[in-house]
Amino acid sequence: MHIKLRHIIFWISLLFSTDNLFGQTNQFGRLFIPYLDKESQSNVIVTVESAGQSCPSELTNTLSNTNLFTPEEQNQLKDVIIRYKNYTDFTTNSGPPGSILVGLYKTNYVVLNVGYENWVGRFQYTNIAAQEEITFGSHSTISARFLTKTGKGYGVWISPTGYGLTFRFTQSKDGVANGLHATFTDFHLEEYWHYTNGMVFGNFLMWDIRNNNLRLEAEFKAPYDLKSHALQIQRQ
Repeated sequence: MHIKLRHIIFWISLLFSTDNLFGQTNQFGRLFIPYLDKESQSNVIVTVESAGQSCPSELTNTLSNTNLFTPEEQNQLKDVIIRYKNYTDFTTNSGPPGSILVGLYKTNYVVLNVGYENWVGRFQYTNIAAQEEITFGSHSTISARFLTKTGKGYGVWISPTGYGLTFRFTQSKDGVANGLHATFTDFHLEEYWHYTNGMVFGNFLMWDIRNNNLRLEAEFKAPYDLKSHALQIQRQ
């Protein structure tokens, strides 16, 4: 499940990549999020700013920005970043500190007709009632799903990119995205929004990590199914 979620998030991120992001308008000048069904955006207020414009100070893309993160979210992100900061040292039999290996299996999947093989390690924490699955992929990339006994948890995806280390974090509850979603590249915030029962709700922000300028600002006034309203990419 965590592998599928990782691919869905990656695909959605690709849809909103810097090269593809252009504010779309109708004849009345209303803005829309590109690659999402326009008819589904009746409860979405969109502001798109040029990547060449400076980001307003209240939306500075750092973890210390209290306009974006509650103290609880800041503390959790700091703890998670510390837990995974040496992720390249993880192996299929060694997980984060405080955990022991309790299971190991191999998975196969296909993306764009190319087959891939991953190892998945299951780890049990010895100091808290929680378990974790860590997927070790190619190109120094890992994904992980942390789950407590109460059904709360998070998913992470970590990979080196051309702009630095990319760290994607999504809170979950009972197996669906619920709570904060944030992506950091080289410790600068690139994506920010919240889920409620798998639906995006509230502020939806994206930054250009090349200059830290705001490149998309939107507000979802009602819970919105991001996946089901994504339009198919037309490739040349």
